[in-house]
Amino acid sequence: TVLGICTAVGKEDVFSLDDMSRRMNLTHAEISLRINNAIADVTDRALRRKDLRIGGLYTSGGEVTVSVIRTLGAGGFTVRDQVLPLAVYGHIIGGVQDNLPMITKGGFVGDKNSLVECVEYLFTKISTRKRPS
Repeated sequence: TVLGICTAVGKEDVFSLDDMSRRMNLTHAEISLRINNAIADVTDRALRRKDLRIGGLYTSGGEVTVSVIRTLGAGGFTVRDQVLPLAVYGHIIGGVQDNLPMITKGGFVGDKNSLVECVEYLFTKISTRKRPS
């Protein structure tokens, strides 16, 4: 089972940064930071839930990944394998999710199958991973 956080399902969910910037009196960077921090907060909440057995994490986009790593209190991310060009597999270093398997992919790289390939790769790594006793 996959639990996903999706920021836009259809065209109606996509907004203009220029319009949002004027309405909120914020810069594009400030809006982007708020969005990335919100995604990271939702990720942290999901990972902390005891009723969910989350065995790995997939992120897309460097700013999202940095926000998630910081929110989890981690020091970084190890790189163990390349899954696709600009998509890597490794583990979170430190923080509340230390050693959690993770794949991160550049936000604007890949094609419509890249997400599926990354998640399938992550499932393979999780299924062959030794569980802590």
